[in-house]
Amino acid sequence: MTQMPVFVVACSGRCGSTLLSEMLERHPQVLSLSEFLVPLVLSGVRHAEQPLTAQQFCAALQTHMPTTSALLKAGITVSEFRYPFQRQGARHRRDSGLPFPVNCALSHLTDDPDGAFDVLLRRVLATNGTCVRDHLTCTFQTLAEMFGGSIVVERSGGSLLFTAQIRALLPQASFILLTRSGTETALSMSRHAYFRHIALRSVLTAELGYDPYTSPQRGGVSALPPDLARQLPEHFTKAGFEALDLPLDLFGAIWAHHTERGLAALPARFHHLSYESLCAGPHATLRAVAEHIGAAPDPHWLAAAAPLVSPPQCKPESLPPDELAYLGAACEPGVAALARKGIV
Repeated sequence: MTQMPVFVVACSGRCGSTLLSEMLERHPQVLSLSEFLVPLVLSGVRHAEQPLTAQQFCAALQTHMPTTSALLKAGITVSEFRYPFQRQGARHRRDSGLPFPVNCALSHLTDDPDGAFDVLLRRVLATNGTCVRDHLTCTFQTLAEMFGGSIVVERSGGSLLFTAQIRALLPQASFILLTRSGTETALSMSRHAYFRHIALRSVLTAELGYDPYTSPQRGGVSALPPDLARQLPEHFTKAGFEALDLPLDLFGAIWAHHTERGLAALPARFHHLSYESLCAGPHATLRAVAEHIGAAPDPHWLAAAAPLVSPPQCKPESLPPDELAYLGAACEPGVAALARKGIV
């Protein structure tokens, strides 16, 4: 199989990556994939030349992501979760978990993600590759045949943290760095259930020395404060989670950590765009992205994609001055890392 050109959107999450993905989804030359590569890394797939049978790769594709499973089981959803649980014939329930490609990647592309997943698994097994590179080539080709596109653009929220691992998976990939003001991003994270749960897991891991959402260990749980003990997977509820107070500067620190680590792992050459420029001038920004990925800046595409922009809802300047100052201080290492790359 011929390898398709692959571009990866490296981003912190809550910085406009879903918007960009939905804009690119409307381009006839682009296969726009959501939430595929980071879950694949988390499933244990490591690098392009890693020996892996087709059966093993298919098993990795059927991995359930712990935060997704916890939120769905508790009745918490986010707009990025697209699996049609109410669809007649849907195979998965909210309380049973589901394979990661079905939840987002395929559900963004089709109303029948279960059927598409069956086709993908059959093709991977029939092609019978011997390493990760073979299986990814097969995956992209199969999805392109089903949904169109000759250029792959993948984005996963929070992928910036996993830049080094994604480069190991796809050494041939080019990168698009998508940024947004650190304080705005952190404020948006603090209001988004998925990123709140990621932050919660980081707090629990710091307290216990392990992540209780991925480990069967339970040592030290008796010493947890009551509000954190209620967040263990065996006690997790929507009401308890929504009542949990997580400090805003924690999200600033998460943004800064993702930014510092990701920037250090990016290749020397990458295309940069900001959420602010995408909102202020979508036509010009999208034309530049199209040029970078080798897609035609089709006027019909631009006319369909540009109206997807909506005014940002997170305004840090509305915060109390002391809270804004703490948040700014937490974001500062990430701001400095961007400045070293010439991004302000």
